[in-house]
Amino acid sequence: MTASHLGLVLLVGAAVVLAAIVAARVAHGIGLPGLLLFLGLGLALGEAGAGVRFDNAGLAEVLGLSALVLILAEGGLTTNWAHARAAAPGALSLATVGVAVSILVVALVARWLLGLGWRDALLVGAVLAPTDAAAVFSVRNTKKNTTQPIAAMNSQLISR
Repeated sequence: MTASHLGLVLLVGAAVVLAAIVAARVAHGIGLPGLLLFLGLGLALGEAGAGVRFDNAGLAEVLGLSALVLILAEGGLTTNWAHARAAAPGALSLATVGVAVSILVVALVARWLLGLGWRDALLVGAVLAPTDAAAVFSVRNTKKNTTQPIAAMNSQLISR
């Protein structure tokens, strides 16, 4: 890698970081979940958009797990534990019954829309049900909710 190539890579990387910061500010300002704008940014930079090619599954796994650790750590560090204790019963029911209901609803929709068998539909439901935690974290930061629902959501998310 030459010095000019390295400079170009660093410039593009800095531009992506700046775009992510602007996207987060815009999302917060207009009340959209930041995940939605980051998804759009990823699509714009991908092969169908700007043409950035990425086919390293191992690196994608490491980056995804690192992001998950940071998201969960932020949720745990910013949770008021007095409120979390009060919301624990509701949080436990969300973490068990809520996930089971999510799996069943997604399985029913997958079976109806996609014509999948029950086994495959339930598998799709089981794969998609845990993703609601990331969405809840992002919505929780943009909505003005009372203390109790936020504590319940944080506790439920941390209990996963």
